[in-house]
Amino acid sequence: MSLKLLWWRMLGAVDQAAGLLVTSFQKARLQDVESNTMKVGPGEAARLRTFRRLWMALRDILDEIGLKGGTSMLVLQAVEALSLLLYSVQTVLAIIKGFTWATLWMTILATVSLVSSSTLCDSGQKVADKMQMVAVLLESTPAANLSPAVEYELDVFRQNMVLKSAAIRLCGFVPLNRPFLGSVLVVLLTYLMVLLQFALL
Repeated sequence: MSLKLLWWRMLGAVDQAAGLLVTSFQKARLQDVESNTMKVGPGEAARLRTFRRLWMALRDILDEIGLKGGTSMLVLQAVEALSLLLYSVQTVLAIIKGFTWATLWMTILATVSLVSSSTLCDSGQKVADKMQMVAVLLESTPAANLSPAVEYELDVFRQNMVLKSAAIRLCGFVPLNRPFLGSVLVVLLTYLMVLLQFALL
């Protein structure tokens, strides 16, 4: 559980940083929308460059979290998924054969495991959504009266976002988000049905 707490803290910190980036970017874009044009001076290009560097730094942090801590989190998620499966089988069998205190304890453990996994995946999804919000805001940037420096920064920013999306990928390939949790639950339910059929024979 301490590993999950560490992940929640890391994701919370990155979520706050991404939130600050989105808020700052929204304020800058709101000023541009109100004036119906983007400032054409060198200051605007420097501001876009700063946003791009911050976005890329956060993306790199997400990559590092996923690569360096991904193996331990994948192992933890696999062990918890297996435990959840076994607890679920025992709970269903106990309900059929008779409820005991051990069954109640297993049900509580399974529920805590499921809630902690879903909260962790939800945190990963929130971070990815905030990072994607910058791309949405960037696409809504007015294109009128842009200086070459601003156009260049916008193009580089867009290319960076297209080249590599910002999300936590455990071991570099398993995204930590809500669809991941959904796919794990589908697999668990499938195996639960199979194991229950064997157990009831």
